[in-house]
Amino acid sequence: MTGAEGIEPGTHFWMPESGQAEFTLIFEPIPENTASIDLKEPGDDGWKLWGIDLTGNADNLSVHPDMPADIAKNDAPFFYQPIFQTGETTVNIHFLGYNPEMGSQAAYYINSFSGVDSDVLPLKIGTDGTCPPLRFHQDGSAMLKVISIGSDVNVKGASWIAPGDSLDLYIDCRASGNTLVNSRDGSSAKMALPFADNGKYAALNRLASFYDSPDLHLQFYSGKFGSSGMSGDEYTDFAIAEYRKLLDNIAARNMPAEAAEIFTNNAAAELLTAIARHKSILTYDYMQEHPDADYRVAAESIKTSLSPANYAAVAKLVDLDNPRLFMADGMASIGSLANSCWEEAGVGSRQINDYMLYLEMAQKASEGKLSQQDADRLRAECATPFYAESAGRINHVQLEKMAKLDADLITATPDVPADQVFDAIVAPHKGKVVMVDLWNTWCGPCRNALKIIEPQKSGELASDDIVWIYIANETSPLTKYLELLPGIKGTHYRVGSDVWESICDRFNVDGIPFYILVDHEGNATGRPDLRDHSKFKKVLLEEAAKCN
Repeated sequence: MTGAEGIEPGTHFWMPESGQAEFTLIFEPIPENTASIDLKEPGDDGWKLWGIDLTGNADNLSVHPDMPADIAKNDAPFFYQPIFQTGETTVNIHFLGYNPEMGSQAAYYINSFSGVDSDVLPLKIGTDGTCPPLRFHQDGSAMLKVISIGSDVNVKGASWIAPGDSLDLYIDCRASGNTLVNSRDGSSAKMALPFADNGKYAALNRLASFYDSPDLHLQFYSGKFGSSGMSGDEYTDFAIAEYRKLLDNIAARNMPAEAAEIFTNNAAAELLTAIARHKSILTYDYMQEHPDADYRVAAESIKTSLSPANYAAVAKLVDLDNPRLFMADGMASIGSLANSCWEEAGVGSRQINDYMLYLEMAQKASEGKLSQQDADRLRAECATPFYAESAGRINHVQLEKMAKLDADLITATPDVPADQVFDAIVAPHKGKVVMVDLWNTWCGPCRNALKIIEPQKSGELASDDIVWIYIANETSPLTKYLELLPGIKGTHYRVGSDVWESICDRFNVDGIPFYILVDHEGNATGRPDLRDHSKFKKVLLEEAAKCN
């Protein structure tokens, strides 16, 4: 860059209140035959735009030239049913339009019948954009979502995967970026497929991606879905009316019958979500109406209460035993299906009851605590043998892993009422500075912070006056938790939900990682500001100096 007009190079530029700004950047002449350029600002937080087209021939609907022809054509038969089986799955992931400057690792997670598996190793990306084969054991149909490259590049690559399948997944970085921009802008303009695959669900994935747009979904968290002042009947009528409008939108769109089938099923699941999660949806609405409200008080301000008749009205519109509900909306709505509210309202189903029992037993299995009685109950009560097989497999794997790990690294939670546990944990260390770190294994920022802080414990933060205490809750899978503990110096507690909620309420925890600093006199203060790690070190050293 040789100059600029309307902006000062080398300084931070803040967007004005209008939300619009215009300026000119001046560069050296670009050779006439240049097809594309990269625009990169210096520094980790600078803008980086790769592959800016200069030919004028770019077509947002064009398939990437490196996409294999057989996958681009994608004439596989349309298959849209959950598969209740287990199997070893292999996915070969390829990033098209990849630049090594984007980063050498990709983050992903897997939505499965037993829950979200975010405790997965990052994908390593070769210089050609190809990752080593991703292999995992799969329980039932699952949704694989690739979400980012490096720390700054968001991508959109979501694919239904069949258990035991072996497939190639191609993610077009440019098309993915365009799709993400459109989704933020609320645009329904068509783009090239951000991803394509050759697995059993290839046709389903292609249709769901190509025809998807914001107007084909209920907009729960828009601040306009209902009102926190509605009665139960009013809110139910509103949700049903929005659902019917959504069905009209789907019918009016020029899409194949198979695609309409996908979004119609999504709509049914979203209606269930509107009812099962009405408190959280209306809490968000309340926060939009009262931006200065305390988010912990907001839930108590929601007066809407649904009656059994409200649940029954919705259940008449949706087949609660439709197995495709398991695959609706990329499995985002599965929690609404596995909600006790339906049974409590007297409108449950065999499918819901079986699935809720499975989730209960899968949680036990994830701790290696599935008993023979539990397994027998799954076999006796569930219509499909898959649930018993899956829970048994999970339990077996966890027991094998736990046999190789040291459970003694976990300190027993003090046997006192939940609201007294925190004080009991820190009381023995009065006279020293106690750094309490609230974290969980599935929290990426938590684990990144641990990587930054851990080396400092034997460096600048090496002090007998500093005590390190780590508190996680039972959402951290036990085996993954035990695998990580040897690398984290300190005392570790894995507490139940009642203790966790008590600590969060007491210190107004707004997310994790969250730090609680206890000074040498025993005064405990929540310090979310210490997420700034330069401040973390400075404050801790200052407090430790007061111990002498």
